[in-house]
Amino acid sequence: MATFRLFKHHIRIPFFLLGLSEFLILFASVYLGAYLRFHWGDAPSAVESFEAVKPLNLKAFVVAGAVILSMGAMGLYQALRRDGLSNIVLRIATGYLLAYLALALIFYLLPTLFLGRGIILIASAISFVSIAIIRFIFLNIVDKNVLKKRVLVYGAGKMAATIDELRRSHEQQNFYIAGFLHVPGEHDIVESHKVIRLKIPLSKYAEEEEIEEVVIAVNDSRKNFPVDELLDC
Repeated sequence: MATFRLFKHHIRIPFFLLGLSEFLILFASVYLGAYLRFHWGDAPSAVESFEAVKPLNLKAFVVAGAVILSMGAMGLYQALRRDGLSNIVLRIATGYLLAYLALALIFYLLPTLFLGRGIILIASAISFVSIAIIRFIFLNIVDKNVLKKRVLVYGAGKMAATIDELRRSHEQQNFYIAGFLHVPGEHDIVESHKVIRLKIPLSKYAEEEEIEEVVIAVNDSRKNFPVDELLDC
């Protein structure tokens, strides 16, 4: 099973694990940034400065949370788009910028959470490089279809065949067609192994197969159009 349900939303397990990994990287980077900022050379004044920024748990949590939320706002935890690694890195950088604008406001309103620029810069450099590497590995080892939006096409005739052709000519699209539903009274043109003949309600099938979108592709919507079933979905 590629997803789990949280607050009535289906969340893909690979994206959840990716987000968790990146959160832990960001959290740890704040600690490492503080250590490198104040413990380099082990001067007594540096150790005192390090003690002054404690406790780091809450501060690291706030920084990591802000960056993760900003990256989420940039679509980095959604179904795969056609972006290459360079575009993903650019969106990560934009996410960092948004996060630190938010953190500036948080530090102003809650001074007790403030972290010095030195710690922020070191932590940012460490986490940014680490997350870019994680993303590169993620994009190359995870099955792309698991990460794409699951689409069910209602219809298997001429219009549905057009969608199938479009899908084959754009393999890097951010959707995966789970199948084409046979419509009674309509001649199937789509390849037979892709055609689904339902024996259960459409809504139940969509739920079992974790379908996220149903695309209507019937040649004549005036015939055999399952309005009630689609409303159930």
